[in-house]
Amino acid sequence: MKGNHTFKFGMDLHKYIAPQQFTQRARGDYEYNTAHIFLHDQNPDSLAQRSLGSTTYYGDQIGIFWYVNDNWKIRHNLTCLASSTAWTPFLSPLVFLRVLSPLRG
Repeated sequence: MKGNHTFKFGMDLHKYIAPQQFTQRARGDYEYNTAHIFLHDQNPDSLAQRSLGSTTYYGDQIGIFWYVNDNWKIRHNLTCLASSTAWTPFLSPLVFLRVLSPLRG
């Protein structure tokens, strides 16, 4: 560029793959009224709960980072104004696709 302004800009795009293991009662929640039932490996007489299904949840996110920077040099050894801005949201993949859908046509 001509003049005494120096512009810089850039963008970085990341997809964070984040499998999470969360099942409320993966190993079960059992309550016995007597030790005899527990020690003889019988079914609990008070409470017996256990979760079913897949235990892995993929909470993936997409990170978009961009910046714009402008340096204004009055002289070769004096920078008068240095301004910059940055934007760093975190989006889930579905929200990211909804944001891009108008751009894809």
